[in-house]
Amino acid sequence: QIIMDNLETPKTIRELSRMVGMNECYLKKGFKVTFGKTIHEFQQFQRIEKAKELLKAGKYSINEVAFKMGFGSASHFSSSFKKISGMRPCELLG
Repeated sequence: QIIMDNLETPKTIRELSRMVGMNECYLKKGFKVTFGKTIHEFQQFQRIEKAKELLKAGKYSINEVAFKMGFGSASHFSSSFKKISGMRPCELLG
């Protein structure tokens, strides 16, 4: 839930482990067993899913969505988006 509540400002594994009071190693292993993805993979997937919703709503540009979702640049956002979703962000714009 912490990850979902902080998609715009992703937490590091160290921050997450402190927030839940668990050793980083145990957190990483337990997370992978529970969700089938690493923390980073899960976080990135969820950020891209949220970005898709924002783009489909048509209220924001690609650059706005990239920065809103905490990506350092539109190009990094676009490459992550393509890698995870299999399409470019511009394909979702009306």
